[in-house]
Amino acid sequence: MTLSNIYSIQLFVALTCLLAQLWVKNKHTTHILFAVFCGSVAMGVIQKLSADSLGAYQYLVGLGACATCNCYWLFVRSYFRGNNAISIQHIALAIGIAVLVMMSKGYLFVTELWHIESSSFSFAKYALTEITILLSSAIIVLSIWEAFRGFNQSSKTQQKQRVFYLCAIISAVFISKVAKGYFVDTPYIKEAIIACITIFMLLVTQILMFWRFKSSSSHNPKKINKHNASKCFQTQVK
Repeated sequence: MTLSNIYSIQLFVALTCLLAQLWVKNKHTTHILFAVFCGSVAMGVIQKLSADSLGAYQYLVGLGACATCNCYWLFVRSYFRGNNAISIQHIALAIGIAVLVMMSKGYLFVTELWHIESSSFSFAKYALTEITILLSSAIIVLSIWEAFRGFNQSSKTQQKQRVFYLCAIISAVFISKVAKGYFVDTPYIKEAIIACITIFMLLVTQILMFWRFKSSSSHNPKKINKHNASKCFQTQVK
């Protein structure tokens, strides 16, 4: 299977998960954040697929891929903490990372479009890259920590959801780090593994969404009362 085929599968999965969130009638914050994350992942894949045909303009498409790990962190907070999980400082941090990513894409667009080569620009690129990597790594750690936080106070079902999520994300981070180091001389394999990991995490997150809101609806007292009222009505009619 070629790398472009793997990217196409990744794009399909991301768009499918995005549409799944839009299909939900009673949307929660988690649905919206996961939809934004899926859209950002899709834009990143489109950039890679269109790199040869668009040239420097691929980086303008890549501007949309600025809400990946930062938005996923907000999603995880909302998923495990429930209401009032996201405040202004969390949004500010996520936006700050998004701005750094967009600045990096803008730098690549300008330098490739106008063939600019300068030591000062190289330093700016290095600084942007290192800061973005540092903050992204910290955000990933926070995303893992969210599942540990309040574990003992959670219900049995929520604990199972947290364990499932932790096993998935820790495995994904470990494999991606090993792949980036081991396949440094074979970028095709490295990119293919990272794309497969992204597909895996998209599917895991979608499973978590079904799991959480299916179990929530099954324990919704309003639905139970409606069901009981319907049974009483049917009994009276008989």
